[in-house]
Amino acid sequence: MRRFLGPLIVIAVIAGIFLFVANDLLSGGFADEFDELSDRTTDDVLTVLDDDEGFSDVQVFDVLADASLEPQAEGLAAEAWQLWVRLAGEENVAQLVTQYRAGEAPQSSALAYVFQDPGIRQFTLAVNLSAADDEAQLVSTLVHEWSHVLSLEVEQFDESSLEGDVADCATLVLTQGCLTDESYLWQFYDEFWAGYSKHPDVHNDSPVLAEDFFTTHSADFVSEYAATNPLEDFAESVTVFVVANDDDPFADLGDTAALKVEFFEQYPELVDWREHVREVAAVELGLR
Repeated sequence: MRRFLGPLIVIAVIAGIFLFVANDLLSGGFADEFDELSDRTTDDVLTVLDDDEGFSDVQVFDVLADASLEPQAEGLAAEAWQLWVRLAGEENVAQLVTQYRAGEAPQSSALAYVFQDPGIRQFTLAVNLSAADDEAQLVSTLVHEWSHVLSLEVEQFDESSLEGDVADCATLVLTQGCLTDESYLWQFYDEFWAGYSKHPDVHNDSPVLAEDFFTTHSADFVSEYAATNPLEDFAESVTVFVVANDDDPFADLGDTAALKVEFFEQYPELVDWREHVREVAAVELGLR
């Protein structure tokens, strides 16, 4: 979830959501179980949106195989979704995202959420349309959210741990399972978080703990919110990596924060994605 906290002010909340499977794969009792679970998790997500951040008039869309929406979105909801597809790529969105929610929350600082289903492990994107008219900010927000998708998709986890078997995990245990030793988040954690004698838990969402940790280690982070936990630090750092001004991307960063941004240069696929984003969102980012 992204919030207004400064130049790069982002929050992402990862929660559970069970979404969509092609109807021709569902039959008999399994189809009934799927429908029942889908109904429960839809209610759960709406509760999160309504109660936690004051979203209202929530529009719910299923994501189809070509990354289009059913029902068809209109207005700002459609524009935000089209930008998301442009940034992440139609094929990637169709594969990993199964639902889109757009709501109004004029008094909320939340810009967007990503929800992840604990079973199928696909994602839902929820956007606050009240804060979606700033195009540059929306690009940065969606980049942040997509970085969560990339770092938490199923291939980032040890397969045996996806059913809860994490007793022998040698890396980092998240709600989803045990990260592989080649996963983005484990490599990032091992490089930049393992050396702290004490740090916020990987599931921390307390702004008080984040502020305290940032105050002590401000040169280590690209934003105050990045100090919340390793997942948010990863997403905030990726966002700077992707959208920072090429002229002087590290102008206001401490040494460790700059190293975090440079960290992603080792992944050709992330370098390619950065170039893709900067090409397709050049107008929104003021690059041309």
